[in-house]
Amino acid sequence: MSKISNALRWITTILNEEEIPYQIVGGLAAMAYGATRPILDIDLYIPESGLSKILPRVEAYVTRPPARFISDLFDITLMAREYEEQE
Repeated sequence: MSKISNALRWITTILNEEEIPYQIVGGLAAMAYGATRPILDIDLYIPESGLSKILPRVEAYVTRPPARFISDLFDITLMAREYEEQE
């Protein structure tokens, strides 16, 4: 199984167990529609209220702690994790 598959299974298992809705976006979502670009990371959207639920379970893997990001296009909270060498 690939690093992407392992990391996706890991995080979606946590999200499902915590009953947190999520949306897969970015390159992985594009791949589902036939794109062939390389997948570097796994991008997910979850409600901000779910962050406090998953943080205790993923904090050992956090490479960038949750922080607000505001631009002309976005007002979101970002967090980066790495699981088995997959961001």
